[in-house]
Amino acid sequence: MRYIEKHFDAPAIIQHEYELASANLNEANLLKRKETEKLDGNLLYKEQIRSTEYIPHWKDLQAQMCQDQGGVCCYCGLKLLFPDTQHYSVEHVLPRSKFPELVGEYKNLLLSCHSSELERAQLKKTIHSKKERKNTLHCDEFKDNKELHYSPLQADCALHFSYKLNGEVKGRDEKAEEDIETLNLNCHSLKERRRKQMLAYSFLATDPKEMLDVDSLKAYRQKVEKRDANGNHSEFYFVIADLLDQLLPIV
Repeated sequence: MRYIEKHFDAPAIIQHEYELASANLNEANLLKRKETEKLDGNLLYKEQIRSTEYIPHWKDLQAQMCQDQGGVCCYCGLKLLFPDTQHYSVEHVLPRSKFPELVGEYKNLLLSCHSSELERAQLKKTIHSKKERKNTLHCDEFKDNKELHYSPLQADCALHFSYKLNGEVKGRDEKAEEDIETLNLNCHSLKERRRKQMLAYSFLATDPKEMLDVDSLKAYRQKVEKRDANGNHSEFYFVIADLLDQLLPIV
């Protein structure tokens, strides 16, 4: 997990906030309605926020969020492949079922990875138990309506998690461990994919004699953080950055 900076001055966000207010779906208006009626955040999201009738530039908002995140999942760092696939969904950090007034607010929205309809259909064919299928999911799909202790909206969120060479993510405190379980970040598929990605990096030499010197590791660290020409991060970039941070004080 890594902090994601929001850009409230971006044209797409200014337009989105105007459309929210025009449709009386912004936080201020929904809080007023909440005083006299029971709001269904899920229904508001499905029938109004995602509808171009109410929010004509909804897709532009998602494009801005993808740019904010450098094209990777807000929680695990998988590539989102936006907008050409179904491998992403809009995530409400504070769940819309409990905080309906935030259902369309950019400050509470991120993009999470998501399995496609085809992947879910194939999963049903191979795993018949609904509970077992659930355990293969992660991030927003697994989180449901639970709340997190730490989120990518917090500047220090990365300090609470560390990554191991076997692909496992560990919490540096009990709250972080709970968040890992809430997001199922140590499910088999994620651990294996992280492990394979780590093995592709040359700085992880098995022979100590081949280990890069401190200056080279620092340069590698800077390179990992950089976005490509399209503004995208590499998959699991913050996982690799964390491994480098663990190596640097030791060398």
